[in-house]
Formats: sequence, structure tokens, C-alpha cells
Amino acid sequence: GETAAMLVVDLDAFDLLNREHGRLAGDQVLRQVAARLLAATRRTGFVARFAGAAFGLIVRDARLEQAAKIADRLRHAISATPIP
Repeated sequence: GETAAMLVVDLDAFDLLNREHGRLAGDQVLRQVAARLLAATRRTGFVARFAGAAFGLIVRDARLEQAAKIADRLRHAISATPIP
């Protein structure tokens, strides 16, 4: 009887980042993005890394409209602050 949404986050141009700046820089970006996703969903869901630059999120008690708002909030949380 519960609802949940699954969101997939894929980082654009991640392969280019690895080629131009090296895998250590890519690993740092993945850690920062994971931390931002966890901070944004800590009370409402779960975050996992699939492979490469793809993350999956399960958000509890979310219907389609709520999931779209959460996805937009996550996009802003990741893109609003540059990763050093």
C-alpha cells in the first residue's frame, strides 16, 4: 500500500572529465555528488551508485508529481555549487 519513486541521476560528460582531469578528479566528483544526493534525500529515501556516473534513488512516499519536484531539487543541489 505504500508508494515510492525511483530516480536515476546520470552525470553528463563524466567520461570527458575523466579524460581531461584524470580518474582521481572523477572520483572526487562522484564523492561530492553522492554526498549532495545523500544530504538531499537522507530522511526520505536511499541512494546507490550503479556504475560509471549513474546513481539510483528510491524515494519513499512519493507519487509522480512529488518525484518530479524532488528530481528538480536534486538537479539544483548538484549544479548550484561548483565542485572544486
